[in-house]
Amino acid sequence: MTEFSISSEQRYVSKEQFCKICHIGKRTALRLIESGLIPAIDTHMQTSRYLISTEDIDHYLQERERCPEKYGHKHRVFGSLEKYDEAAAKRLRSIAQELWADKPELLTAYEAADLLGYQHTTIYRWRIRFNIKVFVVNKTLFIPKKILLDFVSSPEFHGIERKSDIHLNLIWRAYSE
Repeated sequence: MTEFSISSEQRYVSKEQFCKICHIGKRTALRLIESGLIPAIDTHMQTSRYLISTEDIDHYLQERERCPEKYGHKHRVFGSLEKYDEAAAKRLRSIAQELWADKPELLTAYEAADLLGYQHTTIYRWRIRFNIKVFVVNKTLFIPKKILLDFVSSPEFHGIERKSDIHLNLIWRAYSE
């Protein structure tokens, strides 16, 4: 691996150089910039859009070493509710049923994803991983609402490690009632 160094005269570097210096990916760098954890100048140009002060990079590297949880990726895991509770699962199903009362009985993958706070591609993955029964018509995936409600109250849904905000909210409501 090649080392990347900054000359003493260089005061600002691009996002790409920042990635190389800190050994992080472009998405991580963008997340840090957009969240304000790394101050940057937005040039609004297509290439080298962000300029980052070398002083800020030094500060980031020191802080990352001292306090890694501040800069780490936030996994949305509901840690205190690791055990599956069947009574709470029934409450979860009834909460979802109430929230989705006005939704059609047959949902597309996009509609199901919106209801649960995930991407439609996640629904496609779950179909295979959790053997969710679906219908495919003209290359469009449809999930019966009853099947989705059954899945929401299943141990598999509860055991998903990286939960969306909607998913967490559903679980929180089920456990707090």
